[in-house]
Amino acid sequence: GGSVSRQVWLEKRGIDFSKKYEGCYVVVKTMTKEQVLLNLENGKYPNMFSFSIGLGETVLDSLSEYNGGIYTRDDLTNGGVVNNKVFAVPYMLGGYSIFSKNEITQNLENVAFGDKDYNNFAISLAVNNYKISKNETVTDIDSFTAYDKYINNKITTLIGTQRDSFRINNRIENGKMTNENISHLGKFSDLIQYIGISKCGAKEYKMCVKFIEFLQSKEVQSTLSNISMFSVLDNSIYNSGYLYDIENALKDKLKTINVFLSDDLQKQLHDYAIDYVTGKVDDFSKINKYLIG
Repeated sequence: GGSVSRQVWLEKRGIDFSKKYEGCYVVVKTMTKEQVLLNLENGKYPNMFSFSIGLGETVLDSLSEYNGGIYTRDDLTNGGVVNNKVFAVPYMLGGYSIFSKNEITQNLENVAFGDKDYNNFAISLAVNNYKISKNETVTDIDSFTAYDKYINNKITTLIGTQRDSFRINNRIENGKMTNENISHLGKFSDLIQYIGISKCGAKEYKMCVKFIEFLQSKEVQSTLSNISMFSVLDNSIYNSGYLYDIENALKDKLKTINVFLSDDLQKQLHDYAIDYVTGKVDDFSKINKYLIG
């Protein structure tokens, strides 16, 4: 979700980790949900799973309880807890933003966001008291299509993520976009990457714990600035620019949803949140009951 893939960032951290522990090597593979399912069905388990909303339910039964050090923000850590046990630890954070050709008010018009993705744009809007007031909303598209519609002036307001912020900031710096109104949203984020340990031997488990503790270190968290992502610790890693502005919006306590929430409940929550911000329903408690943090 940043300016470079998570795999590249994790591979570099794996190399750094290997230098600390001779004979230990970290291999990172990116897989689709379908590929993960196929591997699990064939009994092929990695030592660790890195995942966010959309894969949690699939891997939960394959995870061991995490008993290592936890140094991350409590509001983010709570998203990886099931029955008061930690099964996944956050190591990377992102956020939602509003981009508009018009002045941004609590009533947004001519909006697009990628509701085919697992990202919960509508929940972020709901938590931040925004409504979509005109029935020109473009839905049933992915995030890149929404972004493309915005930069080509087919819609006037985009709800995006830090990836859109990265793209739009580049266009502004290159003089391809001007007079953009931007509001970075706090109070909620489910753009959190977690890591958990699979059910494995004691020796492997011990090294996995060390790696997860390593990912939480201030030194490693500071390198998230290399891919335009945000720390899961309380410290800041930016001191200026649009990334500092996003970080500032995310620094106060955030609500999130459990990363292990079932696909069915996620879909119900996602669809209801869209109906809520478009004014079709008005009971926020049906959203609020799934929020933690």
